[in-house]
Amino acid sequence: RNDYFSQPYSKHTFWSDKILKSKLRYLFARWLLKRADSILAVSGGRISKSLVEFGVKPERIHILRTGVNVADFTPTSPRQFDRKNINIINATRFHKQKNIPLLIKAFSLAAAEVPNLRLTLVGSGPEEKLISSLVEKNKDRDKITLLPWCNNVPDHLKKADIYALSSDHEGCARVFTEAMASGLPIVSTDVSGVGDLCQPNEHALVTPVKDEVALAEALVTLAKDKEMRRRFSENSLNTIKQSPQTLSEYATSWAEILNQTTKR
Repeated sequence: RNDYFSQPYSKHTFWSDKILKSKLRYLFARWLLKRADSILAVSGGRISKSLVEFGVKPERIHILRTGVNVADFTPTSPRQFDRKNINIINATRFHKQKNIPLLIKAFSLAAAEVPNLRLTLVGSGPEEKLISSLVEKNKDRDKITLLPWCNNVPDHLKKADIYALSSDHEGCARVFTEAMASGLPIVSTDVSGVGDLCQPNEHALVTPVKDEVALAEALVTLAKDKEMRRRFSENSLNTIKQSPQTLSEYATSWAEILNQTTKR
């Protein structure tokens, strides 16, 4: 599920407990992957390419995106592009990898130029207290809504105008599929999954990892350009229609891969 070879796992230089855990996971992956009969990759882009470059035979790699019932996220009415406030949303696990502090900083930079921007953060996790503190101390805290994780994420996405992903690394973020199925234009850091289902300048504006200024500039660009938001939204809905997915289909694909593996 994770991008071990083209993302920061192989580039850690600090030996805190958390980074040590990631380093050991990376070393174990190097040992295991060349010995596996089949490897399931959630991205046909960077992950599968990096596995081939590492020495894994292409025929042992199976591509299967993370399962999402896209029908749960499909809007039942046309998305609005001229609302008074433009709401940016991020719904995720509050973990260091997701770099929510970067998004909060980028939002403040963007809100200085686009005062009608709003930010909604939905989630829970080990960095929950840190994120709550950052929001409370932020000069734009009255424009930021912090909500606990819930089971009605599709409803939150339907009320938003832009999805923002600020992660340092990803396997292939399921939220790309969820946001695109919701018809949301996306701003994302350049993580695995970008260039796979989610295409730069077609569904999303993509910025370098850990670059708050670039992330802010992308938010401003998308917020100011209603036609770009409309185009990204339409492209996303059309892309999802061409590759619909249900959890039942996902389970069937899993079973087929397991069956092929056991017959080897």
